Amino acid sequence: MLAISNANIPDDVALDVVYLREELNIPIQTTTIENIDEPGQESVPKDASIGYMELYALYQKLKFECDNRTINCLNYIESEYDNNEELIKFILNTRDSDLLKIPRIGRKTALQIIDLSQKLAKYLSGDFECVVKQEDEKVPNTITLPLKNKETINALLEVIRSYADNYSVRVRNCILQLIENCNNNVYQLYEVLSSANFDPKQLRNVGKNSVPEILDFKNRVITLCTELSTDDATIKLEKMNKIQRYTQSGISDPESIFSIEAEIGHFPLLYAVNQLIHGISTREVRIIKEYLLVYRGSVERDLDDMAKELSLTRERVRQLANKQIKTLESIISTWKEFLAGYHYPIFEKDSWLLMCEKEGVEYTQNFVKWIISLVDDDVHLLGDPIAAFKTYHGRIRPLYLIPKNIYDVFDIEGYIDMLKRMCEQKRYEDERVNLQDSLCQFFRSEILFEAMDDIENIVRRIINAELTCYISDVDVIFSANAEKPICDVIEDIIRAKGQVMGLDEIYNEYIKLYPNKEIERESIRPHIHRNKNIRPIGRSGKYTLAEWKEGYARGGTIREFAYECILGSPCHIVPLSDLCKYIAQFREDVEEDSIQANLLAEASGRYELYIKDEVKYIGLSAEQHDPSYAPLSNEETRRSSEQSYTLLEKFIVENKRFPFASGPGDEPRLYRFWNVQSAYNKHGDLEGSEKLIYDRISIVYADYQVSRADFLWYKSYVEFKKRATCISFLVAGKAINKWFYNNTQLYQTYQLQEWQIPLFKELLDIVKQIVKSNA
Repeated sequence: MLAISNANIPDDVALDVVYLREELNIPIQTTTIENIDEPGQESVPKDASIGYMELYALYQKLKFECDNRTINCLNYIESEYDNNEELIKFILNTRDSDLLKIPRIGRKTALQIIDLSQKLAKYLSGDFECVVKQEDEKVPNTITLPLKNKETINALLEVIRSYADNYSVRVRNCILQLIENCNNNVYQLYEVLSSANFDPKQLRNVGKNSVPEILDFKNRVITLCTELSTDDATIKLEKMNKIQRYTQSGISDPESIFSIEAEIGHFPLLYAVNQLIHGISTREVRIIKEYLLVYRGSVERDLDDMAKELSLTRERVRQLANKQIKTLESIISTWKEFLAGYHYPIFEKDSWLLMCEKEGVEYTQNFVKWIISLVDDDVHLLGDPIAAFKTYHGRIRPLYLIPKNIYDVFDIEGYIDMLKRMCEQKRYEDERVNLQDSLCQFFRSEILFEAMDDIENIVRRIINAELTCYISDVDVIFSANAEKPICDVIEDIIRAKGQVMGLDEIYNEYIKLYPNKEIERESIRPHIHRNKNIRPIGRSGKYTLAEWKEGYARGGTIREFAYECILGSPCHIVPLSDLCKYIAQFREDVEEDSIQANLLAEASGRYELYIKDEVKYIGLSAEQHDPSYAPLSNEETRRSSEQSYTLLEKFIVENKRFPFASGPGDEPRLYRFWNVQSAYNKHGDLEGSEKLIYDRISIVYADYQVSRADFLWYKSYVEFKKRATCISFLVAGKAINKWFYNNTQLYQTYQLQEWQIPLFKELLDIVKQIVKSNA
């Protein structure tokens, strides 16, 4: 086992072998300068004396034939010795045990160092052929000519630095170090590389595998410097610098960009973007072309179909699309310097089409605007690019380019947001806003009237394309977008009339406004009650507005007026006569008896009747009053049924009708009494004399039981017939003439009741005779 060469055993076994050799005192054959003349060693010829300098030079050449790891280990060994003589002695006398102490050394590295040591020993013994290189391994000498235009050559520093990026990391670092050693001077670098003594293996950290890359770099530098050392060097240098800048900016084919630039006179931005898009991965290119509307004529693919074909989720396709837009934006924005002050004429008519045709691309208008906004500081982009490259409900959202000088003085985004909010507001009628007046509100500081025309043109273009409003002459018109509720229409009718209106009047006015709407008269009442600004006039069937606080137009009930009056008195108790005067401000035909009956009939018992010095007072029952105010019992204030029947029959006889809910004097009280008695009779609660009286009145006065509407119609009929005897009746009495006109319309449309038709026909005949006699 001790006879086996170290080269044929693993590292751990080699350690054991070294240990056994030392323990058994087995000598290891070495060759050193000191024992060269000892017996058993070949002596060096007298004329071939070899010094340490020559051995060190040979060591350096042999060193660069080793692997990089071996070179690193040798560099570590060199750092341990102060001079070359001690280093050569260590290499010649090295043993396995010495090598194994070096950090990070492996078996292969140790064998290469032992091989190097043996070659040095053979060279020392006179065997020169062992280290003679083969002809094909020699570094070719380069014959170069002296360069002209040194300043031009030195301007190539960044171009030459970029060459290093084309090689491996080890060679790149070596090249950059070599450039730095030449003081970043291209001319010095050229002299070093073109020297006949230049040997790549002498460079630090360069192994035999790296030599071809170093030689390629050398040839490229020499060729470049030679080409530019001519009379047209400036033109060539400009081209080289441009191509180099294009390459560093992510342009994959700078030569074609340079050619097109020379042809059209400026940097072909749109063509460069097209080249950039086609340089990304196939999957991303498909997403840009098929999902985003970037190219004209492309049909937007369904997101589900694309996700299925690409084996991705819908959300992932959307994320990749947005990511590509942001990636393009970050790269394109760095190309601003290439335009060198050139501005695309984007504001000219159809200029984007001419630009695309000039540079051989077929972009959409939105995409062209977006690209230009990234490189032109004189424009501002309005709109969302990501949303503009897709359709929403079959519609593409346009982008707008605005001159920067206008954007700096006018808040165009704030103005458009204001218009959008106004378009979304509920509107029952068309609304007009003066265009210039509204524009003046959104200048950032002072108003610039000289820029008003340009701003107005921009706003008109955006409104026509984006918003539901439109411009007519000098106004922005917001169309009605909702139908006004009936309750609000009724409020407008009452306000336009300017006075209290009954249900029939309101209904007739509504039909005039909306003749095509089918609605019943009684259906109007629920809509009135929905509007809190419309208030009833007691139980009269008439209505007013809550904002009207004065006179008979004031809404509310007698009880509300009474409560208001009582609270205004110091002791919260007022004479009944004073209360009637107060209520008379707002209601006609007020009588003490009806007010007293109304207040005492209040369900919660809020009011109470008092007497003092034979004067009746009304106060709040929940409060303590002076003992001088004696309360009257209900028995004293209430009528008996017989009294109420007597008053009711008297009213029927006098008025030829039963009482209505609204009316002067005691009529509302009699109306409530008769309704209560009718309810009692319906449920069988009437007995004795009350039952007999009720049945008698119902039978005897059956023909007088008519509705208020029928009674008023018949009353108007009688009045009109009476007036027909007067020659001037057509110009007298506007209200009755209006009644006649309205009923004429109802008669012609067959909407009169059956009993009304013969009566109204009679009136028509009378009017025809009068008109004929006056003809």
